[in-house]
Amino acid sequence: MILGCLIGGKLHNCAQNHVESNECMQSITESSPCCDWVNKSSAQIRSASTDYDLIKVFKDHVSGTGMKFFAFANFRLGDQTGETVSIGINNWHPEFLSDYRYHRALLQNPVLTRLRSAVLPSVVERKEIIEAETDRECRDFQQSLLKAGLEILIHLPVRSTDGQNGAVVYSGARESLSDSDLMQLSYVAQQGFERATVGAASNSNRQPVLSERERECLILTAQGLNSERVGDALGISTHTVQYHISSICRKLDAVSKIHAVSIAIRDRHIII
Repeated sequence: MILGCLIGGKLHNCAQNHVESNECMQSITESSPCCDWVNKSSAQIRSASTDYDLIKVFKDHVSGTGMKFFAFANFRLGDQTGETVSIGINNWHPEFLSDYRYHRALLQNPVLTRLRSAVLPSVVERKEIIEAETDRECRDFQQSLLKAGLEILIHLPVRSTDGQNGAVVYSGARESLSDSDLMQLSYVAQQGFERATVGAASNSNRQPVLSERERECLILTAQGLNSERVGDALGISTHTVQYHISSICRKLDAVSKIHAVSIAIRDRHIII
């Protein structure tokens, strides 16, 4: 189900009117609904000083919508590597995000690929994503998400003032979603994405916490490789990989390598 942008009480099809995504989202922002829930969320987003603060805001926010999980995503079109999807702040379980099938599905599934070029908020059933999946392993992964109660996906296109395109995506189970609900979600998502983008730009000027080799080890670990396969990929021994993982856990105050992956993705030490 593809929905238009509800502005001033009317449903506008931005795609048919050739309105760019940033113009569409600006219209949503300028016509923000007078709602205590939206005003509260907006105030909390503005007062968030760190990504951790923003995660807490959206954890409460997504719970209030009746959904389970949220994720911020940045979309980039590479030159030789093709399109990339970077997952930012989120409350997903680390084992989902570190599953290589998750990232393969993001780039290859026809439904998810179509959503990345959308300018309108969309509500998609997980079953539609599964039916479009041609990769057996990715299909099984999507089936596991469905069994976990993630029956629908709410995709909210966003664009930052510095030109970054992305989406805020909610996953869960919900019987109905009104146009007014979608408008409010879009408004809050746009503000959250803008705040996260500002935070990312600030963090990019800081001294990196992890060394380049540590980042390489952690990125491959996040893709589901064990220490032996990480070592083979980087041309180093398994012992050296384990040394780097231990160093990473110490620096990030993580209790395990999966915990370290979750922290590193959340704080943007790595992008996968």
